[in-house]
Amino acid sequence: MAPFSLAPVAEPMEGFLTDIAQTVRSLRNSPGFTFAAVATLALGIGANTAIFSVVDTVLLKPFQVPDADRIVWFSVRSVERRMRASSPAKFQHLRQQTDVVEDVTALRSGWVNYTGGDIPEQLRSTRASANYFRLFRAPIVLGRGFSDDEDLPNGPRVALISQQLWERRFDSDTDVLGRAISISGDEHTIIGVVGDGLDLTDFGIQPQVWTPFQLDPNTSEQGDYFFTLGRLRPGVSLAQARIVLELSSEVYRNRFPDALQEGVFYAETAHEVLVGYARSSLFVLMGAVGFVLLIA
Repeated sequence: MAPFSLAPVAEPMEGFLTDIAQTVRSLRNSPGFTFAAVATLALGIGANTAIFSVVDTVLLKPFQVPDADRIVWFSVRSVERRMRASSPAKFQHLRQQTDVVEDVTALRSGWVNYTGGDIPEQLRSTRASANYFRLFRAPIVLGRGFSDDEDLPNGPRVALISQQLWERRFDSDTDVLGRAISISGDEHTIIGVVGDGLDLTDFGIQPQVWTPFQLDPNTSEQGDYFFTLGRLRPGVSLAQARIVLELSSEVYRNRFPDALQEGVFYAETAHEVLVGYARSSLFVLMGAVGFVLLIA
């Protein structure tokens, strides 16, 4: 039996090491070329890494809200356009579609002036209907959310504040409930503190204070100036909800003949709405930097 030999393995290894040595010498003898090659590869890899991080954050990662895939954004869809803003009358109609959706909520974000304490400041705010905190599964660490009575026109002026604001401006005082604060010149009573676990940055600004919308349940107002969201009922698919909403459009049109024109009520997932504008641009950008890496 012939003795075992490492020669067949050693010869390719020696050739590989020789190639490496020659490459190092060539690169050392051409520093300009070496710098250009390394810089080009670094640019291609860095650009791809950066763009993929954006794509992963915007398009692939789920929203930081419980059951976010069940949250839908209501709109009026026609052949020519899609209107995602709602009017008080549309909101009252949508909240009655309880066979397919629940926790239907009106919300509008903005800024308010807080003049309590030593230093006045502007706070990020949201006007919301009573179902808002149930829709987003908001962790209320102190107090409670809005009651139905507080969400009616001429109801009491109440407010919830964020945990961050509670800690910063009220030193985490548990006696903050019932305290009056001035919001844009109107006195509101604090009834609750919303925990930091509520992360709504994907939906726009992260509120620091919430006040009730107080929309009239019998309104006929058709001005579109806020958004309406809701949650699919358990066991109801998005396709089923769309069918029911479209059928309900005729009922709404009979009551308000000029309100919908040729449009129908429609629902999209909140994720589809919020990333829709950026999806095409990000994929085009991803393809472009991919070609950069290929060229490099």
